[in-house]
Parts: sequence; C-alpha cells; structure tokens
Amino acid sequence: MKEDAKIALSKIESKWKPVIIYNLIHYGAQRYTDFKKSIPEISSRMLTLKLHELTKDGIIERKHYETFPPKVVYSLSEKGQGLNNIFIKMNKWGEQHLQGIKLGYPHEDNPNNQCLAMVPLDIIKPKWVLDIIFQLKTSSLSFKQLLADIDGINKRILSLTLRKLKTEAIISVIYSQGEKKYCLNSYGHTIFFIICELGYWNKEVC
Repeated sequence: MKEDAKIALSKIESKWKPVIIYNLIHYGAQRYTDFKKSIPEISSRMLTLKLHELTKDGIIERKHYETFPPKVVYSLSEKGQGLNNIFIKMNKWGEQHLQGIKLGYPHEDNPNNQCLAMVPLDIIKPKWVLDIIFQLKTSSLSFKQLLADIDGINKRILSLTLRKLKTEAIISVIYSQGEKKYCLNSYGHTIFFIICELGYWNKEVC
C-alpha cells in the first residue's frame, strides 16, 4: 500500500497539477482559455506542460472538436474521476487543518488557496514522510527504532521530519518506561486514511 501511495503521489503532487485537477473536478470540462482564467498565475508554457503530463498519465483526456475555430476540451478520464472523492476529502482535511493549526501555506501554484487539497499533499509528499507514517500506524517507536527500521534515512533527516510532523500535529510524543517514543495520533490517522485511499486508487484504477 505504501508503494502504491508513493506512485499515486508522484502522478498528482507536482507543481500546478493539484489545482488543475481540482478545477476539472469543481468546474467540469475546461478549455485551455478556461484554465488561464481560473489560474491566471500559471504561464502558458507550464500549463501546456502539465496538461500534457496529466494526459500522458491517463488522468485527463484531451478532445479535439472539428469546429470553426477548432476547439480543444480537457476533462477527467475514468481514471481521473477516481480522484474526485479523494480530492474532496483532502480539500476538507486541508480546510480543517488550516483552521486548527493556524499555519500559512502561501503557494504560487495555488492562488487564494482555491485547492486546499494541497495542504495534506504538501505534508505527505516529502521523502520519508510516508515511511515514517506507515511505521507508526500501529505502534509507538523510539527514534532509534525508526532509524533502524527505515532503510536509507539518516539521523538529521529523521529528526527534521519528525519535528515537522509534530508541528503539523500528525504525530505525538509519549514516554514509555522513561523512553521517548513517537506515535501516530488520532488526527494523524485521518491523513493516513487519505494516504491509503491514494494507494487504493493507484492499485485499483491505474
């Protein structure tokens, strides 16, 4: 499941992609000019590139109509439609998170925070975050245990990532028999369930 979630993230998390997908979910089929109106901050070159990448990954479809003048329309593919409920849940999670944590998420590629699904995506997309969350999903572990269980991570990166997840209120620190341990708290499990849905989407649809 973890690897499926990582693959799913690689397809949707890069710059501008979440807000493009969100616009297709929220507004339906869009022409190129519609995207330029709803996302004026994106350059023409970048919009063309991201639409091409999403089309190549089978998340959106590009239809050319032989009208005068010719018309090209983009819409979510059957695979892309599988992201509808996931994005709705991520958007709701992002809204609640910003209200509770009071952290700012300024994004050039998310003007006016129109796609709050980017909030959980920003939390889970850095390298090692999924590894840590999956390690903590069922048990509390010490720093030493996490370091031993996660191949390739070093002390500095583990420390920084744990600190970030604690700041975001995803994990908590507990003391068991005098030993400091980290655990995925009840709030962290809500983002874990979203990660699992991304994994299922990649496994079942992609």
